Amino acid sequence: MGRFSGALSWALSLLGAFLAAGFVGTAPAGAGDPSVYIFWSGRFFLAVFLGGFVGLQLSLALSRYGRARRSRGWFAALVLSGALIFGAGAGGQALFMLSREEVTTSSAVDMALLLDASGSMDTSGYSLPRTDAAVQFVEAMGEDTRIQAVSFASTVLDSTDLLTMDAAGRQTLVDFIQAIDAVGMTDFDAPLSLAADTLLTQERTDSNRAILLLTDGEGTFSSQVADTLLNSGIRLFSIRIDAVGSSSAEVQALTELAERTGGFDTRLVPGADGSVDTAALLQAFQEAFQATSEHRMGMKEELLISADGISSYQLAVRFVTLILCAVLFGVGYFAQLRGGMVVRNALSGALLAVLLTLGGSGDLSVLLTCLLLGAAYVKIERKGGGTLDV
Repeated sequence: MGRFSGALSWALSLLGAFLAAGFVGTAPAGAGDPSVYIFWSGRFFLAVFLGGFVGLQLSLALSRYGRARRSRGWFAALVLSGALIFGAGAGGQALFMLSREEVTTSSAVDMALLLDASGSMDTSGYSLPRTDAAVQFVEAMGEDTRIQAVSFASTVLDSTDLLTMDAAGRQTLVDFIQAIDAVGMTDFDAPLSLAADTLLTQERTDSNRAILLLTDGEGTFSSQVADTLLNSGIRLFSIRIDAVGSSSAEVQALTELAERTGGFDTRLVPGADGSVDTAALLQAFQEAFQATSEHRMGMKEELLISADGISSYQLAVRFVTLILCAVLFGVGYFAQLRGGMVVRNALSGALLAVLLTLGGSGDLSVLLTCLLLGAAYVKIERKGGGTLDV
């Protein structure tokens, strides 16, 4: 009966850990704010810990081998261990990414150029500098670049295909840009959705992808569009012509999204006469392009539980973090800090680090983590005498 109870506890603890890990969701992908990955890792380890604990308690409730004896401080140990595990997971992820290097990639770029064609662009006198800067920008592109041009107001007005910047492609874009008319209001959802769809469906494996959005207005976009950009590795660069320094919710949402995707926001202030300098606008275009062509931060490849090809420093961080979490799992499950338990769980953490380094990735890394951490070893004392190894 004791062996059966131990096996049941192990199985339910593993199941609980795996279900809780699934509740947290898949690992974030693509370039973005490092804090997203840090907090995801903290939540992931905490979820595995709590899921495993729930599975363990369920198995004890179902067992006929007698009730477990709890120490008075078991709940405090659970809460403290959970907090430390979250901190170890988040802190380990932060340290794991600390030594990352900006990886210089090929200069190949796929970019969607979203040009505001709302009525205010014309009435404010921004249409001509927009056209001149965009034409100069396109004419300077090399053949390893592909660009789609999109004119938008309250919706998409017109667009080109994703064109290779050879002589014919550049001329097609120049003609398109010079023919843009100003009409209507401003909304970002439709052009961002179109651009993301183009860049994803026509993706090249050796290119960096970005959206450059030029506007003088304030528009909204859906959470679905934001999630698509955040999870696809497409960087967003917003260029805003803004005389008053607006801090509206729409502006904050756009600038925050740009930063979270690994891009940035540029505000251009019109001169005293209300005009926009074409050279400043062209420079903003070029800075966004340069940031896209030089670096691609593959953040998903830098997750502590799934990255491969890591440095010796990152390997050490992985070992220390997983060993620490494994020991804390055992302590938190039953308020124990015994030599045998510590050694066994530390070895499980070390073994997990080895297996992840040898090729654990994606769902496999999650399963290995649940297997070697979520089913942490504990020796349970029973009321009425006897113990149960789990």
